[in-house]
Order: sequence, then C-alpha cells, then structure tokens
Amino acid sequence: MAFNLEEQEKISAIKAWWDKWSNLITIAVVLVVVAFFAHTGWKWYQAQHAENALAYYDEIVNASGDISEENTARIKVSIDKLRESYSSTAYASRAIMIASDYFYKANRLDLAKDNLSWLIAQTSEFPEFTDIARLRLSTIQIEQGEYEAAQNNLNAIKDEKAQAMVKDKLADLAFAQGEVQKAVDMWRSIIQDEHLTLSPGFRNYIVFKISTLGKSKE
Repeated sequence: MAFNLEEQEKISAIKAWWDKWSNLITIAVVLVVVAFFAHTGWKWYQAQHAENALAYYDEIVNASGDISEENTARIKVSIDKLRESYSSTAYASRAIMIASDYFYKANRLDLAKDNLSWLIAQTSEFPEFTDIARLRLSTIQIEQGEYEAAQNNLNAIKDEKAQAMVKDKLADLAFAQGEVQKAVDMWRSIIQDEHLTLSPGFRNYIVFKISTLGKSKE
C-alpha cells in the first residue's frame, strides 16, 4: 500500500529521529535494566546476609544457656564468624553482649575482654552498646587489677543516664584499691544525688554495699 507524501514525511522524520537518538535510548534502557537487577541483587544479598548472621546469633543464644567447654567452643566459633563476616549487622552487637556475659560467667575473662574491646572499637556502628560494653569491661579490669584501664573506660562514658552506674563502678574501683572510706562516700553520694534516677533495685544494691563492704574499714 502506497503512502502519501505527508505520511512519507512523518516516517522519514521518525527514522531520522531514531537514527539520531537510538544509541542513547538503548544505553538508557540498558542502564535502567542493569540498575533494576543491581538493586534487586543487593536486596537479596542483604536479606541473605542478615539471615546468615541470624543463624550465628541463634547459635550463640542457644549455647549460652549452660556453661560447658563444648558451648564455649560453639560460642567462640560463632562470635568469631560474626565479627569477621557480619560485623555491620545488628546481630553482631547483640551477640557480643550475650557472648561476653557467657564468657564472664564461664571465667573466660580473656574472651570476655576481647569481645567487649572489639565492640567498643566499633562505636561508630553500635553507639548504643558502647557505654554498656565499657561498664562491663571496667568490671573485669577492676577484678584483674587493671585500675588505670578501668578508670579510662569509665571516664569515657558521657551518657547522663549511665552516670549512677559509672559512679558505682568508680566506687568499686576505689574499694579495690583499698580506699574503703572513699568508696563508701561515693556510694552514699549516689543515693543522695537528686539528679540521679535510681531504680528501687539499684538503690537497695547500693545500700547493701554501704552496709556490708563499709564495715571492712572498721
């Protein structure tokens, strides 16, 4: 079927336009397709990454219920894998807290300190856990006579909500160094400080320390 002159001109214009822009259009389409599959692939990778991290986290939770050499080994393997390959996931920080608590109870203070120190070093990733890790690490350091390191960790905690616990640990530090009266005075100051919010349990804990540990100075 023959085309009239007007139709031929339209076809020629379309062909000319396509000849001019076809390469750019093809490139744009390819880029859109690549971006789509890249985004989909990244989403899949993230989901798979989180799923793998969750598996190690669950292993740590399950093994932390009972202290044994076998469970210690299981937790160490899983926590090392989380630190190595899944350190950016939320499961890593939570697993570290669970594992360090287990290691402390299992008297594997070396492993507890190592994991708490690692978590503190990742403060940009997990700022919400840094102060808790410092408090727990300072407890171990005080027990092991690493007084300067404990002091430095406690001084680094700036969160106002944690100051009651910080002052308690500083009192523990003074007591461990034989400064019993100083420790008792610090514990009393915690109770008397109107700016500190103390739970009933924590307040009773401080009173217990004053009434029992304070007697050692007599």
